[in-house]
Amino acid sequence: MKLLPWTIILSITLLTTACGKKEEASSDPKFSFGGAFGGLVEGFLMSHKLKNLNPKEEAKLGADIHKQFIDAGQFKLYKNEILRTWITEIGYRLIPYLQRKEAEYRDPSYYKFFVLDDDSPNAFATMGGFVYVTTGLLKFLDTEAALAGVVGHELAHIDKKHALDRMASNMLLMSVLKGANLGDAEFIANAALMFKFAKNSRKKEFEADKYGLRYLQSSDYAAAEMLQFFQKIKQEGKSGVTHFFSSHPSPDDRIEALEVMLKKQWDYSGIGLNEEDYDYYVCRGIKC
Repeated sequence: MKLLPWTIILSITLLTTACGKKEEASSDPKFSFGGAFGGLVEGFLMSHKLKNLNPKEEAKLGADIHKQFIDAGQFKLYKNEILRTWITEIGYRLIPYLQRKEAEYRDPSYYKFFVLDDDSPNAFATMGGFVYVTTGLLKFLDTEAALAGVVGHELAHIDKKHALDRMASNMLLMSVLKGANLGDAEFIANAALMFKFAKNSRKKEFEADKYGLRYLQSSDYAAAEMLQFFQKIKQEGKSGVTHFFSSHPSPDDRIEALEVMLKKQWDYSGIGLNEEDYDYYVCRGIKC
């Protein structure tokens, strides 16, 4: 059976995250068991392939996703090499403590760090070592150690293959729906799938917090600063950060889980605590 090209994989996967527009249903959509079964088989094969990509294939997929988002205007890069170099150096300090063993994943140059021109305090990662932080996040935080906590969290998503797992699961169901010709039901199923994966992603957020904290504890950063982001989100309330609250565990739950792991006195000391140094880096790259 011929497998779908990567461009089709990306289109199907992006369907599950679009806020967008419902396609017009055909006048008489008909359920096709044969189509659904064919889609299931095709989706299973692609799902298996996604879960077993080698480092080179994963990096290519990450680069394709990056290009697609840039070309579509969904990402607006903030082109400031001072900030990008600084965040890359933070990432490089944490990468030696990731758990994936292949040589490519151990090489810091495998990972790519970007700043997005976006006022919301946000960060995310895709497969293949692509990590993004927003200008809004840089202005939101107060210390380099807190920023390292966010970067560590995103590196943990890559380390634990969360994006690949999610894409593989999406691929299985999307292929069934595509083959079955469900019309309007496909739109409803997409909405249900988004809700389902929002729940699953909450579990993965806790796992990324856990391992991100371990990276900080293994480096010279003050690991307890990882709490800062959640404490500030909690202080802000839902105004301005509605998306965070709708798609992540509550800040209270994440603070509680992290505090259980912050048992060592030296977790509260280390590099990256100087707020003036942090403001200096941020204000060199962004008008404060």
